[in-house]
Order: sequence, then structure tokens, then C-alpha cells
Amino acid sequence: MSSEQEFRVMFKGPQWVGGEQLVHGAVRLDHVIGLRGGERVLNVAASDLSILTSGDLPANLVAAIRTVQPRAYSAWTADEEAALREMWERGAEIPAMVSALGRRWSGIKARAKKLGLPPRAGSGTP
Repeated sequence: MSSEQEFRVMFKGPQWVGGEQLVHGAVRLDHVIGLRGGERVLNVAASDLSILTSGDLPANLVAAIRTVQPRAYSAWTADEEAALREMWERGAEIPAMVSALGRRWSGIKARAKKLGLPPRAGSGTP
């Protein structure tokens, strides 16, 4: 049995696909890997997705992400910032920070940069 899922897509403008011009269509996927600036930011089975989008995140996508990372897209508290600072400075592993803070790695990197934390050894992050 295939684990492929079909997703409807809409393009920002007409696209040439198979010799015809389309403004919407469908794609069948079994796995989605997303890259941003050469960094893998998404690696998930298509069966675990409920929506694909670009631009603003719809509320249902944020809710889906929060089932795994409950604090994603929420305002940071002073206690969370202190915990991040402590983990960052002691060199905690990325998965440990994601798990402990309930946030996406991109959110942790952004907050570390905002807090002025030093780059991590060998990664240039933040």
C-alpha cells in the first residue's frame, strides 16, 4: 500500500506544465523535504501533512506544528529566554533545545541571535 498523499496546489501566476499553462493542479507526494538557504528545515512523510502552503501560515498549520512543538510561534517569556541562554552557553545539542523549549529550531536560532548569544562552535549560528 502506498503512503502517497495528494495535495492541491495553486500557483502565484500561470505555469507551463507538460505543454499547457496551469494556475492550479495537484501533486502526489510520499515524502517532503524542505530546504531554506541550504539548511534542511522539513523532513516529513506526506501522510503526516495536512496542508502545504507558502506565505502566511494558516491557523490550522500552526496548530499542527504545535502538536509537536507546543510553544512554536508563541511569544517568548523571560524564563524561556533564560533557559535558552543557559542551554546555549553550556553547548546543549540542538534536538535537546528543541525538545526542552517546545520550539522550532529556526525560532531558537532567531531568539539566540536577538539575545546576542555567541555563534555555536563550527556552525556560525546564530
